[in-house]
Amino acid sequence: MKTTTFGVTVAALWATVRGQRDAVILKRRLATEVVARAFFISLIAFLTLNGIAVLLLVSESRDLLPTLFETTSAFGTVGLSTGQPGSVLSLSGHFSVTGKLLIAIMMFMGRVGLSPSPSPWWAASA
Repeated sequence: MKTTTFGVTVAALWATVRGQRDAVILKRRLATEVVARAFFISLIAFLTLNGIAVLLLVSESRDLLPTLFETTSAFGTVGLSTGQPGSVLSLSGHFSVTGKLLIAIMMFMGRVGLSPSPSPWWAASA
């Protein structure tokens, strides 16, 4: 999820809390389609993140918080880990092949993103 998507979501929530009909950033009204798309992308990111975390919890039999932290770190492509006590490896270094594959999927999704490109590379004109 990109920072602009997060910003649009926060602006829309702030406008709703203040009782305003439209979300406004820097004196410019955000289109309803943009706000709806930002919320949809946020929902998909939330569901994907939690779904992968649940799959990791089931397949790896680890604690909730370290597993969720590892999954969130992979999705954000930041490379942080809580690690495993007594080891120099990250927590995902101790995962099974299935767990490592799930973490790799999260890294790929975090890097590529969840929103479709407005102009895909195959439709671009030369």
